[in-house]
Amino acid sequence: MKFIQKLSVFLLGLSLLISLNQVLAVENPSPGDQPGSSSQNQPANIQTQTRNQVINNVCKNLEEKIAQKINRFESNKDKHLRAYKNLVSRLSKFVVRLEERGFDTQKLTADISAVETKIQKAEGDYTAFINKLKESQSYACGKSQGEFAKRLAESRKLLKTFRDDTAEIRNYFVNIIRKDLMDLHQQIRNRIRTREGMTSVSPSPTATETIMP
Repeated sequence: MKFIQKLSVFLLGLSLLISLNQVLAVENPSPGDQPGSSSQNQPANIQTQTRNQVINNVCKNLEEKIAQKINRFESNKDKHLRAYKNLVSRLSKFVVRLEERGFDTQKLTADISAVETKIQKAEGDYTAFINKLKESQSYACGKSQGEFAKRLAESRKLLKTFRDDTAEIRNYFVNIIRKDLMDLHQQIRNRIRTREGMTSVSPSPTATETIMP
């Protein structure tokens, strides 16, 4: 899951940059907030200009990075779930072949349907994450920091939800689908033994390879 880890680091970096902006604003207050005579106005104005320039530069880089990441995430939208989708497709074909041979595939069929629902949920959560990240582009980084930071924080939560989705899908394959396949494999072994009139001799590997996906 290197893709997800890189994504988490990116969003954490965005939060740190926003914190930097807030620190700069505190450390360099506006001239009207500073005590002193009018002779201090010129240095204060220089400080304000410097602060604003730093914030503008940081925000510009931040907004460009967000736009680049959004484009990248959208172009690779299906990449992170493609392996699971391909596996579901293979399993569905496997079920058809077993049903044609009279095997009981009800449990596997139901579990395939369940994992398809989980994949659809993960896709929806990923889309929600991207949309929330896009919302941050509607707020000026240096002027609407509260809303900007809020949208980024919400996008991080949605990313965590997506990570939980993919972990759940993986565990479902490992703990549920895998057991279904083992049970079906045992059905195949039992039928071969019955046909050969044997009770203890295992079938040759080639006998099961013609049925297994």
